[in-house]
Amino acid sequence: MIEVAPGAEDRFLLAMKMGYIGTFDKQLVPGQVRRALLPGQLPEGKARGARVGDYVLENGHVLAAITDVDGSERGGRLVDLARKPASMDGLDRIDLDVLGAPIVYDTLKTGFDDATQAAYVEVSGTLDRSAIDGTRFTVSTRYDAAPGVEAIVVHTHIKLEQGNLDTSNVGSGLLDERLYAKGAAGPIVDSGSGFGASLGGDGAYLLRPLFEGARVTAAARGPRLIVDADSAPGAGDAVVITRMVAPLERSDTGALAVAVAKSEGRRIGDVEVRVAPRGGAGFPSRGDLAFVGADGARVEVCDVDTSGEDSHFAATLPAGRYTVTFNNQRLRGEGAEIEIEPDRVSFLTVVARPKKDDVAPDASACITAARHAPTD
Repeated sequence: MIEVAPGAEDRFLLAMKMGYIGTFDKQLVPGQVRRALLPGQLPEGKARGARVGDYVLENGHVLAAITDVDGSERGGRLVDLARKPASMDGLDRIDLDVLGAPIVYDTLKTGFDDATQAAYVEVSGTLDRSAIDGTRFTVSTRYDAAPGVEAIVVHTHIKLEQGNLDTSNVGSGLLDERLYAKGAAGPIVDSGSGFGASLGGDGAYLLRPLFEGARVTAAARGPRLIVDADSAPGAGDAVVITRMVAPLERSDTGALAVAVAKSEGRRIGDVEVRVAPRGGAGFPSRGDLAFVGADGARVEVCDVDTSGEDSHFAATLPAGRYTVTFNNQRLRGEGAEIEIEPDRVSFLTVVARPKKDDVAPDASACITAARHAPTD
């Protein structure tokens, strides 16, 4: 069995310090791992790819499924990932190549890390390139779930066991990973901040590297994480590439903004928006909320249900100052400003009036919700 390189505990503690930890009781639930003996132990949903005999990894926030090794490319993969308590999976697949080739894992072990209270599944295999350039690598991927971490943290350990890799003649990256949510129309990528997301009809996911040499670009329907061949290990050495995969609360840019803020250690707050209709319109029961920050960045909380009889809509966002508008099929809200304070609930009233037929449609990004998602 190939072990994840020394320092995994330190890297995971660093990830927790970066903000993957919260303040509620469910944050204290340690990681747990077990083999699924019944279908009810697995995540639910139309996108579910796990089956009885695969492995379940969870904490107080997320429920994940890792496939058992079976001598095929299916084995040892993170195939399902859902938020609790609903545990509804929306992950289509994650594709991983090392030096341009998929890894067939042939061994698997589970365990518990006392230092971080993390449970893990670790899978290992061999990448034999001896016929190409005389090199042979061992590749081990470890999936971690620990208290307070609203994600699965993934470490891939690549060790050069034989030969010397000529990186100038490698036609692919050292590691190339693509993440796809079920029904996603396209990726959201912020290369400067170093993250990507895939928003689908049944779920949405954030992919963020915790490895200095990684970069995030766009694949067809999801983010793509690339580590160039220049980061490959020398003879007898190893490199460990760490990243996190987080299921979002909803399939919209508001939920993505919250996940990114948490990953950066920034604080978040709650807002309750009361929509006050004018012009004879009734109180709306559903709609979209748009928040434009002081820097001009716009995020949206899509298809929100009212939390009261007089149209109160609740949302969670990174702390800061925003201009807020409401929109649905019948009403368009006027902009109102609010300061969302960290760890507090702020209140705001937005006036909304009936739409007119001759008014241009709203520039809404709420096209990634389930009602607009394409069919695979």
